[in-house]
Amino acid sequence: MPSNALNQQFKTQITDFEQKLGQATSTDAQLNERFNVSKEQLQLLTKTKAELEAQIPSSPERQGLAENPAIVAIKQAIEGLEGLKEKRIEYFKEQDEKIKAHSAIDELMAVNSGNKEKG
Repeated sequence: MPSNALNQQFKTQITDFEQKLGQATSTDAQLNERFNVSKEQLQLLTKTKAELEAQIPSSPERQGLAENPAIVAIKQAIEGLEGLKEKRIEYFKEQDEKIKAHSAIDELMAVNSGNKEKG
C-alpha cells in the first residue's frame, strides 16, 4: 500500500485540527476584545456599596424632593392603596369563612328529611 494512502487519514485529521485551531484563535480574540471593552464596567463589581453610592451624582434639589407636593400625593396614594389591599384581603377572608360556615347541602338534607321547612 502506498504511503500516500496510509497518511491520508492523518492529513485529514491535521487539516481538521488546523481549522479548529483557527476558529479557537478567532474566538479567543473576540472574547479578549469584549473583555477589554467591558473591563471598566467589570471593575465596578469589585467596589463596595458605599463606593458605588459615592459615584452617583446628587443634585441639591434632591433634598427637597420629600416635601414636593407631587411626591407627597403619590406616597399618600400608595398608602391608600395598601389600605385597600388589606381591606380586600379581610373581606375575602370573611366571605370565605361565611361560605365554609354555610353548608347548603346540610340544609337541603335537613329539608329533605323533614327536620327543616323549605324556604
